[in-house]
Amino acid sequence: MDNLQHIDNLLKQASQVPANALVTASDWAAVEKKLKQRKNRIYAMWFFLALICAGTVIGLIVTNIHSLQTNPNNHVVADTKTEVIDNAHLSQSPNKENDYDISTTDEIDINKLLKHNKTTEPSETTEAQISIDEVSRFGLLEESTPTREKTSIKTSADEGRLEIFNLLPISATFTQPNLPVPSKQHIGYSDVSLPTDKSELQSHWEMGLSFTPGLSNKIASVNNALSYLINPTYNNTVKLGEQAAFSNTFGFNTQYHRSQWFIASGLFMTQRNERIDYNYKIEISPTYDNEIFNKFLPVVPGAQESIVYSGSNSYHFIEIPISIGYKQSVSPTFEIRTQVGLSYMALLNREGKKGNFTTLRLDDLKKLQFNQHNIAANIKTGLYLNKPRFVVGVEPLFGININSLRSPETSAIKTNPYGYGVNLTTAVKLFRL
Repeated sequence: MDNLQHIDNLLKQASQVPANALVTASDWAAVEKKLKQRKNRIYAMWFFLALICAGTVIGLIVTNIHSLQTNPNNHVVADTKTEVIDNAHLSQSPNKENDYDISTTDEIDINKLLKHNKTTEPSETTEAQISIDEVSRFGLLEESTPTREKTSIKTSADEGRLEIFNLLPISATFTQPNLPVPSKQHIGYSDVSLPTDKSELQSHWEMGLSFTPGLSNKIASVNNALSYLINPTYNNTVKLGEQAAFSNTFGFNTQYHRSQWFIASGLFMTQRNERIDYNYKIEISPTYDNEIFNKFLPVVPGAQESIVYSGSNSYHFIEIPISIGYKQSVSPTFEIRTQVGLSYMALLNREGKKGNFTTLRLDDLKKLQFNQHNIAANIKTGLYLNKPRFVVGVEPLFGININSLRSPETSAIKTNPYGYGVNLTTAVKLFRL
């Protein structure tokens, strides 16, 4: 009975304590910060989807306008050489000349003309008519005004050869006399082929937008000049609580292409983050002599300070890259592009808190000294959809700061941030030279 009464008293005491009595202001601040981070991630996701949709719509509109305004006209270059048909059984008299009257109005397919000449039975007068509409459909017309030229074909029974001179593959009507079937024919003519499209070999500009979601982290190393200031437990406390986080880059890109090489630049807003999750006790503390560091000493267990903090640090840069690239076609519409270069990165702002490498206590990033001007190296390669008026590319990339973000005059830890992700870009070809 006493036990039941004791339990009842505990329940009454618990009911009288407010629900938020054990929650401090710092706890609410941490929850609010987490909610803001989640909200920012949702904004980034919707922005990314909107960028993809906008790029797709712009690409479709440009393609439709280009297809309506442009009527492709493929020219066929036919180098018609002298065609010789061996005829060992011609029974015509040497004194008799047979004339072929060919009235040319426009170009025709040479292969069709030769096939017709080969398969037609030599009996009655044969007429072959190929319309200009059919020729135009195959893209063989080079001039709007047809030309006419009369070509005579002479036969010689003594030499047993039929020679054709200056054969113009035009829409033609011709007559063929009654001749014996040749026993053997040798036809020599040049191949008819489409010329190579040299538009990609010409120089042009590309301008568009790029968005790069990814992850960012840093390489931390020791500044030997100030290494004596590093707390012996730094690696197991502060450094252990700093991890990679989501980052992004968005901006305007421009490229100048000449042949298979190109130069790229632009203007971007780059944000690099790091996730902070500190949970440690300060077991070793520095001692000072007239505000000058002396040495590290252990802290009495009862006087050890606990550091518990979760959040993220963000660094905002303006990035101006300059790189050189090479592209290689893998199909008529796709190509692989590779770029290598450097970027100038100007630090605009930083937000968050960071554990001090000496005291292990939290410092505000805005009160720390950072290099405002930084240089980074970049490399990226990926697949591009190459259209006559626009391109769309997807390419993995990697970039790293060459110099330390922290000032070497005041920091015993050198930090070189780096980021890796997938660059999504779309650009419009403005003009060709």
